[in-house]
Amino acid sequence: MGILESYVLDEIDSGVAFVATQVGELMKRNI
Repeated sequence: MGILESYVLDEIDSGVAFVATQVGELMKRNI
């Protein structure tokens, strides 16, 4: 894999982790 591909994958991973954290916080507030 090239540098660009691994950079994009890292961005996607951190994006997914960020969204998961936000969703978790919302769930805690609603319960």
